[in-house]
Amino acid sequence: MPKLDKEEFKRRLEFSERKRTFLEKTVRKQTVEEDSFLWSVADLMTLLLIFFILLYSQTMSRSVETHDHAPQNQLLLQTEGPSSWRDSTNGKRSSWPPAAEAPQPVSAIEHEELNTRQVSKEKTVQDLKRDVLSSLEEAEQGDFSVRGDQSRLVLALGERITFKVGEAELLASFQPALSRIADFIAQKQGYEVVVSGHTDNTPIHNSRFPSNWKLSAARAVDVAKFLIENGVRPERVSIQGYSEYRPLRENTTPETRKANRRVEIMLIKEEGGKFKN
Repeated sequence: MPKLDKEEFKRRLEFSERKRTFLEKTVRKQTVEEDSFLWSVADLMTLLLIFFILLYSQTMSRSVETHDHAPQNQLLLQTEGPSSWRDSTNGKRSSWPPAAEAPQPVSAIEHEELNTRQVSKEKTVQDLKRDVLSSLEEAEQGDFSVRGDQSRLVLALGERITFKVGEAELLASFQPALSRIADFIAQKQGYEVVVSGHTDNTPIHNSRFPSNWKLSAARAVDVAKFLIENGVRPERVSIQGYSEYRPLRENTTPETRKANRRVEIMLIKEEGGKFKN
C-alpha cells in the first residue's frame, strides 16, 4: 500500500512538471507576441514625431529668411528714395509707386458742357425763360410763360408775340426767341414734344380758315415746322389743334380771350424709351 502511494505521488509530480513546462512556454509565447505589437506602435509614433519636427523646422526657417530680407528691402527703399526702387536680381531701377497719368487739360467748351449737365432742370428752365424774355419787348413779356412739373414742361406762347390775328404765319420778330427754345428742346433728350394750337370762342370765317379748328392746327404746324428746322428731331414732334375747347380762362373779356389765344409747346417725359401714346 505505501508502495502504491509513492508511485501515485511520482506520477502526479511528473504530470505537474509537464503542466508547468507547458504553461511556461505558453506564457513566454504570448509575451513575445505582445512585445512585438508594442514595438510596432512605438516605431510608428517615432516616425510621426520626426515628420512633425521636420515640418516645423522648415516653417521656422522660411519665417527667419523673410525677416532677414525685410531690413535689406527697407534699406533699398530708403537709399533710392520714395519714388524709385532697385531690383536686387538685375539692378534695374523702376518707378515706385507707378506715376499716375497727368490729368488732361479740359477745354473751356468741355468745362461748360460738364457744368451744364450738373445744373438742375429747374435752373435750366429758368435760364431759358430769362433768355426768351430778354428778346421780347417789355410789353410783350406777359405773353410768354412756363409751367409744369417733374414729368412735363409747358411753354405757352401768346398770340401777340407769335401770330397776327386770324393768321398762321409765324412773326419774324419772335423767331430768334423760338430758335433758343428749339436749342433747349433739342438738348432735352427723352421727352416727347407736343405742339398744340388754341383759340378763343370768337368764330372765324375766311377763305383759308373756315373754323377755329383749322386755325389752331395751322398755327401748331407752323411752330412745329420751325422747331424741326432748328434741330429738333421730327420723330419727337406731334401736333394738336384744340380750337376753343382748352381755354386757360373763361372767354368773357378781351383780356381772357387774349390769354386763350396761344400755342403751347409741351415736353412730356418718355417711359421706357418709348413715346407715350
